[in-house]
Amino acid sequence: MFGRPARFVFAALFTCGACQDSTNSAADLTGVLPDLAMAATRPHPTIRELNTGTVPTGTQITVSGVIIGPLTYYELSTDKKGCNYEVFIAQPDPTPTLHDGIVVVLGKNDVAPDMTLSVAKCKTAGMNEAISALLTGHALAVNGTYNVTAEGERQVVVTASSDITDQGVAQVKPQPVVLDPKDLPNGNKMVFADAAGALVQFQNVTVSDINKYQDFMASTDGMNKATVASNFMTRQNSAYKAPADGSMLKSITGIVFPDFGGTVWARTVDDFVP
Repeated sequence: MFGRPARFVFAALFTCGACQDSTNSAADLTGVLPDLAMAATRPHPTIRELNTGTVPTGTQITVSGVIIGPLTYYELSTDKKGCNYEVFIAQPDPTPTLHDGIVVVLGKNDVAPDMTLSVAKCKTAGMNEAISALLTGHALAVNGTYNVTAEGERQVVVTASSDITDQGVAQVKPQPVVLDPKDLPNGNKMVFADAAGALVQFQNVTVSDINKYQDFMASTDGMNKATVASNFMTRQNSAYKAPADGSMLKSITGIVFPDFGGTVWARTVDDFVP
């Protein structure tokens, strides 16, 4: 039914008005104006607008959000030739929806020219990237390209860590959408692709079907089950163990992913409330 999900998926500005050659002012300005025009016309959609089809794929955008993931997730790229570094953000709203979250992706190629690329090498290669130092609960402004993958997952793709501006601790944090596990049943690919990146919460659930990866099923009725994956948990603590089979939890909070039939990734042990 489920297995180990696989994620494949500050330029300096300065002025020198006093040293400008006045005899060549027109030439100087011609190199600046296109950049200014691009900045002026770059759209600033909300994450919800990106997730509801109002922005064409390939559009250069600036988008704002708050980090909801516990860490920057690193993984091999789809072609296995590079590494992806992924940050999960959402827009704060008093009435959250399943369209309020999205993933920001930085690709890093030429990590292993000798063709021995591994997840461990991706971790090492990302240690000095600013994207790897971003913290949960911080607000970000992201300059990137809106992209929809072949699986229907929506992304904001950046070319460098400098495309992401950390604006410090957000004053307002995103809240989860409260659902029943039957609303996110494993195997419903379209539902998970549409809600990918959303922060959700199941309440009053029972744990069952724990596998060797410490993924498990959660349900309120014993029949309609959603998969809760351990990717974030084991990345932070390789000795992590899922809640005991049959245990009842007041709530489970996590992020929606379309991998392996659809999963919800709990972020830290605090996402399990007994």
